Amino acid sequence: MMDEHTDDEYHVERLLRKLTIELRRRGRAILTDFDITPAQFEALVMAEDMPRLTIGDLGSTLGLAYSTVTDLIDRLERQGYVERIRDESDKRIVRVRVMDKGQILIEKVLLARRLYLAKILAVMSDEKRSAFVDMLSVLGQQLHDNHVNTDG
Repeated sequence: MMDEHTDDEYHVERLLRKLTIELRRRGRAILTDFDITPAQFEALVMAEDMPRLTIGDLGSTLGLAYSTVTDLIDRLERQGYVERIRDESDKRIVRVRVMDKGQILIEKVLLARRLYLAKILAVMSDEKRSAFVDMLSVLGQQLHDNHVNTDG
């Protein structure tokens, strides 16, 4: 028999799983309008967020083989979204830099996602929306703290 605490965890996990699936599905649908795959977009955003990102780092973070990441970066480079840069101090290290075209694409995709979320959140009152954002922030901080404390 589940106690109340476990029941809450069950419902939260289930809701988060369903939300994640739906948001991923919608996110993939948005990306089809921009001719970029989810993996390519994720790599592009990571390169934007981490300016000194190497291809090896990207592979580790995405859980992909080096050869797979190399192919992914090849495609992004051919599309003009990124460029490879050799590290000044160690020429064996290749970094990924987002080009202006890539930054514009990121902005367009994120704007489309935000507009989608705005429609979803529009049914909430300002007070409920604010409380929802606060709760997501708390959850995000707890997930981060737990990750740092167990992995760091």
